[in-house]
Amino acid sequence: ITASGKLKIALVNENRPPFFYENESGDLAGLDIELAQKIASALHVTATFDRRPATYDAAIDHIANEKADMAISYLSATSKRAQKVMFSTPYLKIQKIFLLNRIFEAKLRKERNNIPYSERKGLRMGAIIGSAYVGFARDFFPDAALTLYMNAPELIAAVEEGDMPAALVDESSVHDWFRSSQPSALKLKRVPNLLGADSISIAIPAENQQLLHWLNTYLQELRESGYLAQLDEKYRKNAGVRDAKAAN
Repeated sequence: ITASGKLKIALVNENRPPFFYENESGDLAGLDIELAQKIASALHVTATFDRRPATYDAAIDHIANEKADMAISYLSATSKRAQKVMFSTPYLKIQKIFLLNRIFEAKLRKERNNIPYSERKGLRMGAIIGSAYVGFARDFFPDAALTLYMNAPELIAAVEEGDMPAALVDESSVHDWFRSSQPSALKLKRVPNLLGADSISIAIPAENQQLLHWLNTYLQELRESGYLAQLDEKYRKNAGVRDAKAAN
C-alpha cells in the first residue's frame, strides 16, 4: 500500500446514502467515503475506489480474491463472510428491522395463537439479494418461504402493497422509504429489536493480519477521539435515522 501510494477500496456499485453515493457534482460522498479517505490519509496514501462489485456479497468476494486492500461499503460482519475475509471492529451498529404489511399483521393478531414470527412455518418474507440479510432471515426464520429482491425500494414497496407480507431489512433502508413516502406508516409496521444489532465493519483480506491490527488500533483512536460519533452525527443523525449509534 505504502509503495503504491494508493489504498484500493472495494465499494458496491450503487448509491447508498448516507453511506456512499455520487453527489450533484458527480463525486463520491458519504459516511463510508469520508472514513475511507481518513484511513488513507493516516497511511499517507490516496484512497481509490473500485466499484466493480455489484452486491455486498460480491464486495466480500472481491476482498477474498485480493482485488482490493479493503472494503468499506456498509458491510455487515457475519460468521459466514468471516470464513472468507477478516473484519475490523465495527465502526457502526444498526438495527435489523422486521417489516410487516399492516393488514397481514392484523390478521395474525386475530388468530391469537401467539406463535412467534420466527417459528411460523411458511411465512412469506423478502430480503435483498447479495446482502447479509438473506443469511439473517434464513437463520432467524428457518421455516419461512424467502423471496429475494434486487434492492430495498423494490422489497419495501412489495410489503407496502401486500404482495409480500413481511421483510427483513436494515434500519437505514426503512428510514429512507418512510422519509420519501409518508403514507407508508399506514401500511407498514416496523418491528425493531426482534433480532440483534447489525455490526458494520471493514473487510480485509484473510492473509493481511498486520493491516487488520493497524486498522483496529486506528479505529479505536477514532472512537476515543469522538471522530466516529461525529461522523455518525454528520451523516445519519442529521438525516433523522432512528436509534443510530456509533459502534462502541
